[in-house]
Amino acid sequence: MISKKSILLLLLILLVYSFSYAQVLTISRVEVVGNKSADKSLVLLASGFTPGSNLDLTSIQRAIKRIYGLGLFSNVTITATQTEGGVVLTIRLQEYPKLAQLEIKGNKRFKNREIEDKLGLKAGMQISPQQVKDGINVIQGLYRDKGYAATRVQSELKPGSKEEEVILDYRVDEGEKVKI
Repeated sequence: MISKKSILLLLLILLVYSFSYAQVLTISRVEVVGNKSADKSLVLLASGFTPGSNLDLTSIQRAIKRIYGLGLFSNVTITATQTEGGVVLTIRLQEYPKLAQLEIKGNKRFKNREIEDKLGLKAGMQISPQQVKDGINVIQGLYRDKGYAATRVQSELKPGSKEEEVILDYRVDEGEKVKI
């Protein structure tokens, strides 16, 4: 019977052997595509990639995480193409849509302006699904503070007049005021 130590030793030998033949990849160029409003230099800075540096899986994973962390993109992919001069990295981005208009319907207790001010959403800013969800919580919190604990809020993103724009529609069902 083969012992665990023998298996571990065999795996270690195979691992060392595979690393001895591993090729070091050097970045020759970094391209950014798909960014419409986000600055290319911001993406490059967040990625941490620079021509002449070495490339490994960990650096790609870190770069994707940092680029997502900017909060501007719904999709980030990085591809590498081997060339004679090194590896050309392509960072492909899909930006969150821009808010064209904010609509609030069904609210009687609060004026639209009061809710809009609390939401902090302005036309022209990029809007993520998390911001839409946070907006629901903000509106419900406003009503809860005034005794409307049963208030329900729904959201819908509708296409705007331009391809990259959306209209955010919040529908408020105030419910009854809770009396104690």
